[in-house]
Amino acid sequence: MEAAVIRSAHAGAGGCDAQDVHIVWVSEYHTSKHCFRCGAETTALIVGREGRQHRSTRLRACAQCSSKLQERRNARAARGQPQQPRKDATAAMRPWTVDRDVQGAFNIAYIGLAWLMKHPRPYHLSTPDVQERWRALGWVS
Repeated sequence: MEAAVIRSAHAGAGGCDAQDVHIVWVSEYHTSKHCFRCGAETTALIVGREGRQHRSTRLRACAQCSSKLQERRNARAARGQPQQPRKDATAAMRPWTVDRDVQGAFNIAYIGLAWLMKHPRPYHLSTPDVQERWRALGWVS
């Protein structure tokens, strides 16, 4: 498959001029599981109506970003700034949610940026053996 991708890139597939392409294969380990904003592990969102609820396979919720979002809303209310109009009353209590594919795409982009800048892969997106090496070196606590 790699050869086919390179061949089509060199041939100018997709209506673009032929150009040199460097393909980097990225391990998707934990990319859709961790929040792209803060790096915390996310949980599956509970969706559905009362009595028919289930864990979503698409939406993930981040507890850390949700608490920060609520703090900002409370600070805005304390300053007397008007709240943004909401469709329903429960919208103000909703957690920070993101689609797992979008979250994975952002995290893969962060891995790519780290690679381009010659930095190591972000700690929260690394495999357990790499995380253990980081702890042994004293890079993280």
